[in-house]
Amino acid sequence: MISLKRYLLSREDNPFFRTTELLLEAIGVHAVMVEPEEYDRFRDDIQALVRQLNHDPIAEALVVSGAAIQALAEYNQRVSRIPRMRQAELQSIVTMLTDTIKSLSTAGATSLSRLQDIERRLEKASEIEDMRALKIHLADCLKGLQMEQKRQAAVNQVQVAALRSELRRNEQALRAEQVVESLDLLTGLPSRPAAEEALSACCEHGAGTYAVAFVVERIMSINTRFGHAAGDQVITLMGDHLKRSFSVDDRLYRWTGPSFLLILKREQLLAEVRAEVVRSLSVRLEKTLEIGKRSVLLPVSASWAVYPLENETGAEPLIEKIEVFVRSRNLDS
Repeated sequence: MISLKRYLLSREDNPFFRTTELLLEAIGVHAVMVEPEEYDRFRDDIQALVRQLNHDPIAEALVVSGAAIQALAEYNQRVSRIPRMRQAELQSIVTMLTDTIKSLSTAGATSLSRLQDIERRLEKASEIEDMRALKIHLADCLKGLQMEQKRQAAVNQVQVAALRSELRRNEQALRAEQVVESLDLLTGLPSRPAAEEALSACCEHGAGTYAVAFVVERIMSINTRFGHAAGDQVITLMGDHLKRSFSVDDRLYRWTGPSFLLILKREQLLAEVRAEVVRSLSVRLEKTLEIGKRSVLLPVSASWAVYPLENETGAEPLIEKIEVFVRSRNLDS
């Protein structure tokens, strides 16, 4: 390998000039690259100084050397700001990320601790290599956060599914409770509120729909003579009979006291519907009551009235008609 001294002596031009030229080129080649644009700009400045030196090597050598020193100082000043700016920017990002993670319950304690450690190390970082290493640590930490987020999302999905299942069970239980509450305890039939709701719905499309009110006869006399338990048995018997006498598509309700309400869809005329009701009540019903040591056989019958819904202007007038009929038959009994 040729030595620097032999290289300089072998040149015909001024060794001082050649030494200056070599130093300038070395400065340009070995300058630390922090920002590519700044690095290229600095090398262009050095090459311009080399060209200036070639133009007038003797007169310009000292001037060029001074300019080179100034260019190097300016370059160092420019690039030294970049790590500080990057450090401040990176530290700001990590601080914001750390604060965000603190406010989120889904972040694990490990990820939060790692972020806080990176934040402390950024405050002390002074070299570019330090920040590069911290960037790698930050990338690893963010990957950990992504895995934590995926894990938490899976946990949330399971919890949401469990919550929805619980809500469905609660809704089913509530509907079952509402159904039980809407049933008459004595007969097991839907009670009057359900009947009124059905009447309201049917009155909007009343064609081919009929409401039939039934009132068990002599119930007040039975309650007075034999007790309310006997009267309850007679009412239950009539309810069971009405359920068997009509179609499963017809809707039977317990109205009030000894009365029932039946809603049925029929294409027949009013006279034919009345005839159907007469046939259902033509069966002889009797109830045997055990009173002390003797048995009492009671005939069971009911008064009734049919209301074509297509003739009704609304549920309220129809309910009032039914009430008038029920009260009148209770008084007669």
